[in-house]
Amino acid sequence: MNIVVLMKLAWTNKRNQSEIWVQVLAGKYGRTHHNDVELAVESSDSGVWRSIASVWSQISQHEGWSIGTGDETLFWKHNWVNSSLILEEVALNLPAEIQNCIVKEMTSDEGAWDWHKFEEFLPEAYVQMIYNIMPPHTDLGKDEVV
Repeated sequence: MNIVVLMKLAWTNKRNQSEIWVQVLAGKYGRTHHNDVELAVESSDSGVWRSIASVWSQISQHEGWSIGTGDETLFWKHNWVNSSLILEEVALNLPAEIQNCIVKEMTSDEGAWDWHKFEEFLPEAYVQMIYNIMPPHTDLGKDEVV
């Protein structure tokens, strides 16, 4: 199957969980999850499923998060600062209790970045990147994978 067609199928599978064919595949294989980097494949799986799985990680490598309310994006684990950066990979002495924080939890009650919650764990260059990103806000809608 053409690689472009496969990537389109994989992207649609990740992004449009409401489409009937995506639901059929999820029901049949029970292994489709929105944020998985890889899909599990078994020898008995159909050629279509194995083909989609073969390009899944390539799709995952090139997606990123667009921040809206900050309720769904993991601050340290998702690539929201830019598409090739996971903050956890550059963090220094990251405490376990904040490793699964969502972006919204890193803001103040007034809606500004709460710098003291994260700046001591990041090199200055990455703090500057965050400085240039608008903090999450309820008017911005849902967080989205783009």
